[in-house]
Amino acid sequence: MILVERIGCIFEEKSDALSVFKTFKTKIEKETGKVIKALKLDNGGEFISSQFTKYYQDSRIMRQFSQAYTPQQNAVA
Repeated sequence: MILVERIGCIFEEKSDALSVFKTFKTKIEKETGKVIKALKLDNGGEFISSQFTKYYQDSRIMRQFSQAYTPQQNAVA
């Protein structure tokens, strides 16, 4: 298992999150030769949009969400 911790990424709009993630996914999979199978997310709205949900399903990526209002779990995003 490869664990990628906090990746600082700044984008103008939340709607840019999907294209940024696709670029990130391609780069990580190319560098490691492994496929992303699961993501731990912090319930951020940019990660649970209908576009992201469809992309996760198409890519067969399992999503795991941290509990809302628990800053102790913020490091899992």
